[in-house]
Amino acid sequence: MNFLICCQTNDIRDNHAFYLSVTEIQWESQNQPIALSTKIFTDDLEDAIRGHNGHPIRLSNAALLKKHQTLVEAYIKDKLKIRINDQHLALIFLTSQNENDTVWITFRIEYLGTIRSFQIENKLLIELFDDQTNIVQLQISGERHYLKLNKTKQSGTIKF
Repeated sequence: MNFLICCQTNDIRDNHAFYLSVTEIQWESQNQPIALSTKIFTDDLEDAIRGHNGHPIRLSNAALLKKHQTLVEAYIKDKLKIRINDQHLALIFLTSQNENDTVWITFRIEYLGTIRSFQIENKLLIELFDDQTNIVQLQISGERHYLKLNKTKQSGTIKF
């Protein structure tokens, strides 16, 4: 008697055919901090943190995301840099949350003054995927700007 054994896994790894992160930056007034949120596929972020820190982790729910918050925060802060008027500014972690098969991580940036130039360096996931694309949506005082960053173009500057 012959038996055929079939196994199915519900793991979502490698189920998306493209490698993308989206970073949204908003600033409406000189009296408010800058809001920065970045959205990354959960499995890609897990792989990146494993390669970055050597810690295999899962981020598939709110409890796991909270447990590994310091590792997530450290990875993002290492790969995402902001300069305004040639001054490096720190990312201050606010929240992280799961949304379907992605993770949103939110920061604030303290800045008072006029913005003449905004530079972002976004190296998220480029160490993993040659075809990684990092989209940046910037809204500063009502003006919208977009940057498409990748392994060969890791930073961009918007002048005001």
